[in-house]
Amino acid sequence: MTIPKLAVARRFYLTVCAATLMFFCTLTLTSREAHAATSCSGVLTDPQQQGFKALFDPPYSPGLVLIGSPVSPANMFKQLSPTDLEKLSVAQPTTAVEVTLNDQQASDLKGWLNDDATSEIPGWVSTAIGVLAPEAWAGLSADVFIQLVNGSGDNGRLTAANIAGTVSAGGTVGVIEQVSQLNGVNKFVWAYVYVATLNGKVISMPLVACSADIASQ
Repeated sequence: MTIPKLAVARRFYLTVCAATLMFFCTLTLTSREAHAATSCSGVLTDPQQQGFKALFDPPYSPGLVLIGSPVSPANMFKQLSPTDLEKLSVAQPTTAVEVTLNDQQASDLKGWLNDDATSEIPGWVSTAIGVLAPEAWAGLSADVFIQLVNGSGDNGRLTAANIAGTVSAGGTVGVIEQVSQLNGVNKFVWAYVYVATLNGKVISMPLVACSADIASQ
């Protein structure tokens, strides 16, 4: 082989190696993204979400379990029995827990909302009293469900500060749950919801929406 041909062959070899390395790096990154088991979106910070869950007696828990290591959202899954999977695989999200706020609870929620006063939260008109999901939330795919907090809402969007002004003892908060699908794969979804009466209408507002991969039990 002549020197020029050897140089061409060497460049070709290096190009193939680089492309192969890029392929496997991309494959690895894609795999990690695909296994990002748990994610949440919303106006409440992680510590505030812990406080929200503590509003209930006993405190609410989505019941996630660690599968693998290290401890991270990517390795937290929801285990469901076939019975529970069937129970939650309904068009309308179900109310897992709800509570009527007392003075201290109302003060806590008002403070959390005022901490992020300029953020906007969408509201949907509900035809039921309490934390029953509005009809507009029925049949949503998991990716759409978790983006509820970014939606327009059929009652528009209000700042967290404005919503904080509606919070008082006697108000209602709760958690809704559902098994929804994303690209044919079951996902466990849940949301922390505040319900207020505005201008004579019952408005449901998702403060946080979450999604987790399901592991069979």
